[in-house]
Amino acid sequence: REDRNLAEASRWVSHSRDVLETSGSLRSHLSDAGIARRMFLQGDRKQIDAFDAAARASLADFKTLRSLIADNKDQQRRLDRLEPVLNGRLEVLKKSIAAHTEGANDEALQEALTEQSTRLVAQFVEQTREFENVEREFLRQRSTLAEESARRTSQAYLILSLSVFCFIIIASVGLNRELSRRKQTERAIAKQKTLLQSILDTCNDA
Repeated sequence: REDRNLAEASRWVSHSRDVLETSGSLRSHLSDAGIARRMFLQGDRKQIDAFDAAARASLADFKTLRSLIADNKDQQRRLDRLEPVLNGRLEVLKKSIAAHTEGANDEALQEALTEQSTRLVAQFVEQTREFENVEREFLRQRSTLAEESARRTSQAYLILSLSVFCFIIIASVGLNRELSRRKQTERAIAKQKTLLQSILDTCNDA
């Protein structure tokens, strides 16, 4: 039973770590998308592919994150609030790249889009921090439960080992006593046979 409890506790610890790792990956990919957009505006045309890859990875991370917290309604609501911010940030970046691709004098537009993107980033960071703080608290609680379960499992194994050891000692002592009694009985029987034989040997014939 303790083994099963430990396995379950360890599974939830791994689950929380997966959620935090996926959330970190989402933040990283979204940041990569912003960097690609900035470098594209500076003249690096190859950054369009990098931006597309980062945007796809961000959406994939968000989808994975939603599936991971499907069992937690509170975290689902936090993701519901985060989703439009994520999509809005990507849309602003796409709009900025598209406007620059058209080749028009878009300095004022780019400044406006940059300001909008900055506000969305601030919202994204704040909501992501809230989401991750909740998950870190889950991780702390689940790690504590896993440690307690591991301690109980170790104690159970220790008790079981001691019980088996004591059983072996008791069984060995009992077996030795039984063997000793058998040997004593065999010696007594041999002694009686010797006595009877000596008596028969000294008797006259009928």
